[in-house]
Amino acid sequence: GVLEAIGPHALTGAGTKETSPITFAGGTLRYGTDATTDAANPAPVTTDWSAQVAGSTGPVSVDTDGKDVYVAQAFGDKTGASGRLVKTGAGALTLTGAQTVSVVVVEEGTLAVAAQAEDWTSSLVLRPGTSLTLAGTPSLLKLGGLVATNATLVLDPKDAVEVGGTLELVDVKIEFTSAPALNDADELFTCQGEVSAATARTIRRAIAKLATADGTHAIAEMTTDPGTGKTHIKVHVKEDLGPIGPEGTTT
Repeated sequence: GVLEAIGPHALTGAGTKETSPITFAGGTLRYGTDATTDAANPAPVTTDWSAQVAGSTGPVSVDTDGKDVYVAQAFGDKTGASGRLVKTGAGALTLTGAQTVSVVVVEEGTLAVAAQAEDWTSSLVLRPGTSLTLAGTPSLLKLGGLVATNATLVLDPKDAVEVGGTLELVDVKIEFTSAPALNDADELFTCQGEVSAATARTIRRAIAKLATADGTHAIAEMTTDPGTGKTHIKVHVKEDLGPIGPEGTTT
């Protein structure tokens, strides 16, 4: 079922320090239409809900319902179908804990990772129209896997994603909050093994479409280390590169 919280103190009891922790057993926690403030105890919806979540015996589902929700908690060391953290609803879910569920699925809205370095064992799936943002501070996000289709990655310069398993990107857009420095070659992705031709094409095209304020453009550089078997993908801004137009191709 669905538990709708209509205020940041909905699970604690207004004006008290007592908690009524919940355990996820396959249901959904939704941040309701009045969840931006609590009349008796005004507080932003970004209040940390970690103390109100006791754990999970099944999949975790969070519906942000157009709100920006902050949770500084690592969701549970679960596997298989019980190890799913699903984010639905418009708005953003910001996580700072290192997630150890088997997979995090973003069905709607934005998933934000706020810490400077997060080592997830979880895989991340981004559905069409969703986004992942590491904006805020230069970040390194380590994932068990990353699969994204028609999604957007929002990054600061020098942000990087390291993937221990599958890296599969289809028609993904990459946006930087500010232009990477001219002539810098910054690591963007690292993954185990070689990437597929489709993923390589998506990355090259997404990076080639980047334009900086002074009119320079970027190129993706991909190399595979024969010693480690890892593929390193860098974004390199150069003066002599032009953008790829709608009919352009990459190799």
